[in-house]
Amino acid sequence: MATIRDVARLAKVSAGTVSRVLNHSDNVNEDLRRRVRAAAAELAYTPPARGDSTVVSTIGFLLASAYLPAQDDLMNPFWRQVLRGAEREAARCGIRLRYRTLNADTASAGLDAVLLVGSATDELLGAVVGLRIPTVLIDFKSRHYATDSILSDGLDGARVAVEHLLANGHRRIAFVGGPMTSPEAGIQAVPALQHRYLGYRMALAAAGIAFDPALIAPCHLRPDDVTAATGALLSRTTCTAMFCANDQTAAGAIRVLNSAGMRVPQDVSVIGFDDEIAPHTTPPLTTMRVAQAAMGRIGVRRLLARAKNPGEPPFTITLPVDLVERASVVRHRS
Repeated sequence: MATIRDVARLAKVSAGTVSRVLNHSDNVNEDLRRRVRAAAAELAYTPPARGDSTVVSTIGFLLASAYLPAQDDLMNPFWRQVLRGAEREAARCGIRLRYRTLNADTASAGLDAVLLVGSATDELLGAVVGLRIPTVLIDFKSRHYATDSILSDGLDGARVAVEHLLANGHRRIAFVGGPMTSPEAGIQAVPALQHRYLGYRMALAAAGIAFDPALIAPCHLRPDDVTAATGALLSRTTCTAMFCANDQTAAGAIRVLNSAGMRVPQDVSVIGFDDEIAPHTTPPLTTMRVAQAAMGRIGVRRLLARAKNPGEPPFTITLPVDLVERASVVRHRS
């Protein structure tokens, strides 16, 4: 069966132009309109009758991770929940969803639209945008391409998390997680984590607490790296609390603290981010809850809206995050 991309190739136009012609938009010149209609007739192309999904039949859920190895891709609890939300919304609309880890050789055949999830390099992002099909970025935003994005509010969420520790009397608050070239530059390679790091810095500055680079434990989010970075942090300085880049990093930090004979939360309070495994840690982890499934669901809806109106300005949708208090944070006693 012919797809909208097949029509676009034959007519030598973008899929967006085909979409506008098939949806009877006014902003298409007559020559392009005739070429698209001729190509559609030659291929016997009929748009699927699926309500809002009239020009999208197959969506690619492409995971591009600048900081996790391939084996961690869709087994990561965060992405699994985003995928679940996208799958359910796609199924509701009668759309096929294909998912895979993205690399430079990822095939795009048969895709009408793309959810690009994670943190892509400029090279990979350019390759996806070059497909000229509706594309929505999940959990990151491009500085170079005008593309729709669905984000969680990592900046404000981190500020709330650190303010929670400050309200409990903590002043020596460490930050654990995220690859950095230096504490001053932060986590440039991973925008979502950079926002969390900047929120941490902002909350301390607002409280009048001087920044101490010794309290920063940069690392990739792999268990061995978290263990090494947390151990190095404890060997060079003291802290009464840790704000971790995500829940899995927090769980790793707790294991290191326990191995060092330190109790959580009596000796060191720990707070995470995402609420992906937090109820199952020991102790149950205080964290910031991200609406992961909603990110996938809204991403699919945004793709369908973009396919219908390809000329719209790009949208950035930022979802709020919520503090979930559990047992890993207590008031600090001097």
